[in-house]
Amino acid sequence: MPFESQHLNLESPSLREAQKGAVHAVVAHLTTATTPAQVILPTGVGKTLIATLLPYALASQRVLVVTPARIVRDQVAHAFAHLTPAAEVGALAAATLRPATKRADRRCTSAVWTSYEAADVVVGTPAVLSSAHDGVDPVPEGLFDLVIFDEAHHLPATTWTTLHEQLVSAITVLLTATPFRNDRRRLPGDIAYTYSLKRAVAKGVYRPVRFTPVDSTHVAPNERDEVLAAAAAERFRSPEHQTANTRLLVRTDRKEHARALVDIYGQVGLRVVPVLDRTSGRTVRVI
Repeated sequence: MPFESQHLNLESPSLREAQKGAVHAVVAHLTTATTPAQVILPTGVGKTLIATLLPYALASQRVLVVTPARIVRDQVAHAFAHLTPAAEVGALAAATLRPATKRADRRCTSAVWTSYEAADVVVGTPAVLSSAHDGVDPVPEGLFDLVIFDEAHHLPATTWTTLHEQLVSAITVLLTATPFRNDRRRLPGDIAYTYSLKRAVAKGVYRPVRFTPVDSTHVAPNERDEVLAAAAAERFRSPEHQTANTRLLVRTDRKEHARALVDIYGQVGLRVVPVLDRTSGRTVRVI
């Protein structure tokens, strides 16, 4: 199923200006360049919706979307398979046919790549898509005419670069919030569009953040989580947050710590559900 541009409505008032601008910028970039188009947007502005709209703006035939983790893969695949966000904001007509979407969840041998000829969209991670991994065959020439790299700041990594080099004949779009890496390695292509965090705040995409310090210097290090949890519970139950139906987000960089925090926050009456790298997209949507 080719993606038909007549289904696309970038004038929908429900689309954020960053989403409209990004799609228009990629199309404009490709009128004068063949290099990958870098699109730089703050987290939360709506990169997944942009990804689902780009095939229609570019009249693509078959799309590959590369994501950094399985949880992101599942979310992006769901967005393409159902087109619900795009239809809800009026960016795609309600009668638009849903693209045949395949979630790449096993290593892509030649036979697997051949099976994807029946798909309109394939979404996967480099772990199963990149021939830098044992058991993965190179992407067949011409299988995809559009490739979208989500969280594209990973691209200098060998597995991502190997995949990119096999797709140089396809239109390539790089979506990222952080194009500048600590190792100073550059991303391929040229910047087609940048939307600043300052602009996102001004347009109401973000609410201003107010830092509220919690003094834990008087407790032992192994008790600091309890102090933070108690402070969070007190703030969570304040009238303004109860009225706003607030949700609490607790972030850590270790799985075992995440599991421990579930119990710690439960002790102060807050139900916290863990989301880990292997949590399925369906479970995340339920949460």
